[in-house]
Amino acid sequence: MPPPFDLSQFPDLPPEVAKAFAAMQFELSVERAARQHEQAVVAEKDAFITALQALIEKLEGQVLDYRRTKFGPKSEKLDPAFADLTRQLNGPAPDPKAGPAKRPFELVVANALWGQKGFPFRPEFIERTGKFYGAALTEVDYKTAAEQARQTINAWVEKQTNDKIKDLIPGGALNQDTRLVLTNAVYFKGKWSDPFEAAATRDRPFHLLPGGDGAKTVQAPMMHKGATAFGYFKADGIAALELPYAGDELSMLVLLPDKNDGLAELEKKLTAQNLARWMGLLRRRQVEVVLPRFKMTCQFSLKQKLQEMGMAEAFSDSADFSGMVEGGGLKLTDVLHKAFVDVNEEGTEAAGATAVVVGVTSVMIDLPPVFQADRPFVFLIRHKPTGAVLFLGRLTDPRQAGA
Repeated sequence: MPPPFDLSQFPDLPPEVAKAFAAMQFELSVERAARQHEQAVVAEKDAFITALQALIEKLEGQVLDYRRTKFGPKSEKLDPAFADLTRQLNGPAPDPKAGPAKRPFELVVANALWGQKGFPFRPEFIERTGKFYGAALTEVDYKTAAEQARQTINAWVEKQTNDKIKDLIPGGALNQDTRLVLTNAVYFKGKWSDPFEAAATRDRPFHLLPGGDGAKTVQAPMMHKGATAFGYFKADGIAALELPYAGDELSMLVLLPDKNDGLAELEKKLTAQNLARWMGLLRRRQVEVVLPRFKMTCQFSLKQKLQEMGMAEAFSDSADFSGMVEGGGLKLTDVLHKAFVDVNEEGTEAAGATAVVVGVTSVMIDLPPVFQADRPFVFLIRHKPTGAVLFLGRLTDPRQAGA
């Protein structure tokens, strides 16, 4: 079973590069989902893997040194590897006669560049982002019509995510100094291989984290399924359950701490290495499942975390983006992310989008175990053939529709 972010299947990508990238990307994702927000979901196939990765390729100085330190001198091989990964996630190319291939789920990964009309971006930058990231350049006018540009970009994101991600770029985020916006959108909708019966869903107690509004438990709609064969294990103070989607190409992994207040301890252990090990512990067996029905949306900026991870110079006046435009004079102003997930008896619908804004310088028993997710937990939606994690989130209160 492939570990998360398993890029070793790409022969031109050195294993040490894949491992370094996996660890950094997972660190960023867990930090976003678990510590910046009480309740959150993030789309994994986002900034670092696509739009921001393309941007980092053109940075010099401190940021490029950081990239080399993390990934080694052959890090340029990430580009074709992720291009291949995106093609696998999006499925076979449409047949000219038969049309798009039929899949038992919907999964779309899309990228785009939105550049200032007439701005002299280097042709090789445009060519590279288009070739490896599928990000075609669309010209807009930030100088005299920033709000119209914002609406155009947001409309594209809405379309790519089936209208689930609205207003990714908030009002005022773009202005006359903006020169480039890179967007990445992910949309997934799939049915469970073995759906829950809606008639079996009923309100049950759900234990909240300490603090908050003072309540210890709340009533929440909990789906129920009698003993069914699923991937399962119980170790390291957690129980894990893998719920496959129709087609068995994608699945949801739920990581449930043994203790009602064990979410923080679980998140400390949630590394790319541990996740790979836990996936290897899954064994198919009969399990009774109780899982909340929930829907949530969250939105936040990645700027602070990226600065903490060594990319502070990219947001400063000393940033060198001369790989994008002759003479440089550009810097990152923000990296915005928004995600949505809906888990119900039939399956899951999830969407995520990221925008990078660039501006001018300025243990087993005989009876089937019961996997009862009646306390805060972590969940992931993953692409099984590649091991790529598409969405990662934490649920702390099923009553809340967003973070």
